[in-house]
Amino acid sequence: MLVAAYRKYAAGRRAIVFCVNVAHAFDVCHAFMAVGLRTSAVWGNMPREDRRIKLAQFSQGDIDVVTNCNVLTEGFDEPRVDAIIMARPTRSKLLYAQMVGRGTRRHPDKKNLAIIDIADNSKTHHLSGLNDLFNLPSRLNLKGSDALKTEQVIEALTDRYPWIDVSRIHTPDDLKVAAERIDFWNFDPPGELAHITPNTWHAVPGGYQLFLSDGESLCVESDLLDTWGVRLKSPRTGSTALERIAALESAIHFADNFVSSERPDSERLVSRDARWRGGVPTEKQSEVLERNGIIVPPELTRGQAAQMIRHVVASSSRKRRAEV
Repeated sequence: MLVAAYRKYAAGRRAIVFCVNVAHAFDVCHAFMAVGLRTSAVWGNMPREDRRIKLAQFSQGDIDVVTNCNVLTEGFDEPRVDAIIMARPTRSKLLYAQMVGRGTRRHPDKKNLAIIDIADNSKTHHLSGLNDLFNLPSRLNLKGSDALKTEQVIEALTDRYPWIDVSRIHTPDDLKVAAERIDFWNFDPPGELAHITPNTWHAVPGGYQLFLSDGESLCVESDLLDTWGVRLKSPRTGSTALERIAALESAIHFADNFVSSERPDSERLVSRDARWRGGVPTEKQSEVLERNGIIVPPELTRGQAAQMIRHVVASSSRKRRAEV
């Protein structure tokens, strides 16, 4: 399969194959050599000088394909590489980016990069494009607008109105009305959390946040190693690390259990099913929103108004800390 895919989609290209283990790297190397392709394998315990010679031959064009296991993911720079073959799976975003990155260097003789994903990593990860580079919604069609200016507008909009669901912004024209129309707002938990938590978690850059009483909040944030840190943020004690957990679902469950055991007074506040959430906003809520220049549409519920006010308070606290 690997050889056939290379010959069909990347024939004549200088390719790196990322394999599961050393034995796999040897097997793939032999398969390529069996059909006459100039191929070599490199591995971690290979004598350093032998590896240097093989990679020099690859760089000079004397070898077409190099197979490896955990050797060329970083610290190797050959800008002529124009094909990457993913023959191993990975759940790590960092490792995926490192493997693809071996072929993203520019070179005058290279027109583009071919990526052959035998292990279906692309179902879990995606390659960065213009929208990713400028932190824009994935479905946003710029329609010729300046990407940097659009990013700045969205950043300012979401800083003031963090309840806006930027994924619903599809064109630059949507930015003009998003703050006033409830169909651009989202108070539901992110789809990936809806079935695992009864509470009003919402997405923030790098993870998720749950507002508690007395100005506290819980944050579940990811890192490049695909683990999730749970932190308690408090106006009294600052930020406190509570736990680091491999799976998102387990991290959310840990945080929800923390609310039940350590902050029981906040349970009714954060529950999506609490009866009070469905009522109309109180007069005081409306006053607070209007005082902050926020239009209160007639469809707004008491629960939604409460979430908006917590966002406003949190934003004001961040700005005060930045000014100190």
